[in-house]
Amino acid sequence: MAFFISTIIRRFVVLYLLFMGVQYLLKWNFYTISPKEFRAAADKAKGLPNLDSIVGSLASDLRKNYGQGVSSVWIPVVLGAHDVKINLLYTSLTEYVALINAPYASTGRAGLLWLNSTCTVLTGSASRVEDVATRAVEKESFTVGKNFRHGMFESYNYMFAPETTLACYGRGLVPFSGILMSVGGITHGEPVSVLQLAYYYWGKTLAQTAERVTHVFEHYKKRATADL
Repeated sequence: MAFFISTIIRRFVVLYLLFMGVQYLLKWNFYTISPKEFRAAADKAKGLPNLDSIVGSLASDLRKNYGQGVSSVWIPVVLGAHDVKINLLYTSLTEYVALINAPYASTGRAGLLWLNSTCTVLTGSASRVEDVATRAVEKESFTVGKNFRHGMFESYNYMFAPETTLACYGRGLVPFSGILMSVGGITHGEPVSVLQLAYYYWGKTLAQTAERVTHVFEHYKKRATADL
């Protein structure tokens, strides 16, 4: 019994240290996307007549600042309790830019996300209530052009009107949130969408990582050459 308890304690300590290590790295990590530039791009895309126009506007503005690593593919996913489509415009291990579209009215939790995200409503509307039982909560509503923040590990019940589209930018441990969406897809009998999500996410993330490593290498190569 004592051995069992000590094993549990050791594993808990290891998990806690890993969690704190990840949080430390996220705090001091270098991020590529500027929140200010993202909000400006999202503001230009709000209220456009269709998804193609929205994707074209946002992707074009992001490519101007962040290169050809920005691409556009719609993937059906299960985000918490919501059946939505997601378009991963930019991804890395620690940040993402995505469009989320709810073609039909949807209500439910968004799921447990290891991310700090900010979203702009581009079409439709969204509302939410905080998922707490210790105090009274108020319903928040967001129409086209409004922004809201979903913090790391926060829990909300969201309500999306039909044809609601959100532009979201987030920082955190992106693969962890991808695992949760994958589990949701599998439990809903959608293995193909899970494979699509993994393929596009890891393909784009590896490409972004390679581009970043190359950029750092060239930077220090130029410095070394200049010092000779």
